Amino acid sequence: MNLLAFHRFLKTQITPQAYGISQSTPDLKKAFHKMMAQKFCGLHVKKAQGGLNCSTAKIFFFWELLACSSYDLAFLSVQQEGVLRQLAQQFDSDKTEQTINAILSQQQFIGHAIAHLLKNTSQLHCELRHGDYYINGKLDWLTGYQIFDRFMLGFKYQEAINYCILPFVSNPPTLEISPPLALGTVPSSSTVSLRFNDYRIKGRDVMRATMKGKSVPSSLGVMVHISLSLGVARNGLMIIRSIAKHVDHPFYKKSLALWQKHRALRRQLLSTTLTEIEVSTLRITALRHAHDILLCATLLSKGRVALQGSPVSLLGKWLMQTTVACYRDQHVKTLAEFDF
Repeated sequence: MNLLAFHRFLKTQITPQAYGISQSTPDLKKAFHKMMAQKFCGLHVKKAQGGLNCSTAKIFFFWELLACSSYDLAFLSVQQEGVLRQLAQQFDSDKTEQTINAILSQQQFIGHAIAHLLKNTSQLHCELRHGDYYINGKLDWLTGYQIFDRFMLGFKYQEAINYCILPFVSNPPTLEISPPLALGTVPSSSTVSLRFNDYRIKGRDVMRATMKGKSVPSSLGVMVHISLSLGVARNGLMIIRSIAKHVDHPFYKKSLALWQKHRALRRQLLSTTLTEIEVSTLRITALRHAHDILLCATLLSKGRVALQGSPVSLLGKWLMQTTVACYRDQHVKTLAEFDF
């Protein structure tokens, strides 16, 4: 993938619309389709299958650039890329190939409903009757309602993990979809909860992983979200640089120190020796890094809604997001308190 071309696409087609994308589900859907049409998708899919087959470094930088331009679009895109990665790396069948082709050719848009499998106790329960599976229970959230037309559901039966792709439409009484939830940081993503009431999945539609390795993303998923945090931080850094760009500005040296810390975190993310505990610790560090940068940018911009093309109007939302994630009930610094 040409990251320079991707950066140009974001700068001209996405960043100018970032505020609208963050507020409107139709605008987010339009931006998502536009990015798919430019073939900026299939990061983990082999080129022979129509994907980009990117290196790990490129994948993480892709997410950082995208989140810098529009966190909401990145948050949505992560879901479908998770489906593509799952299909490309853990399944091997003609049906899988057809599904990958359908996504990459924009015939289908598929969301991800497997994160609940990472929990020790899932709220979904499954029974097998006459060769078909019947699902009962609730999924607390699923992103992309009325954006994705299908979703990949993961469920357990007798300790085995199964997958299937289902229509993302309400089908009472067996599948009830809530109205969009009040998800404050990404309202345009149209996140809903799902309740299954003896929902039938035909046995022939169930997929089982055929390749060795974990069937549910763990540390990799966390590392992607670290990249998103770095993307949000990057935008704050750009705002700070636009203000403190002269050597005589009192915040100039501190802005350079923030950029150095940012690059150090990216290098740490690319380390191949990180354990899952270290990845989890790095996630908190990245969130705090993003929070401090956003707070600095907010204070330096003095609440102005526009500053040299930077989406300062989104600072409040990003700041709330990182605050909720890692600084709840903690002291909020003033500009003078930052020590770099």
